[in-house]
Amino acid sequence: MITLKPRPLIHCLILAVFVAALLATAADARRARNAVRGAAIGAGIGAIVDGSSGAGTGAAVGAIVGAVR
Repeated sequence: MITLKPRPLIHCLILAVFVAALLATAADARRARNAVRGAAIGAGIGAIVDGSSGAGTGAAVGAIVGAVR
């Protein structure tokens, strides 16, 4: 059974929001929103697949994929 620890997830999401804020300009608001959404989804999937240690990796990958998409 996988136990999820909320603290790493929260830290990863805060980091993703910070990175998205740095990337955000008026023209890139959509890209930043997609990056945050991708980070949240990636953190959740990473936590499910690899426990709390996978949340950071999932958030980073999700933010990159969301920003590119």
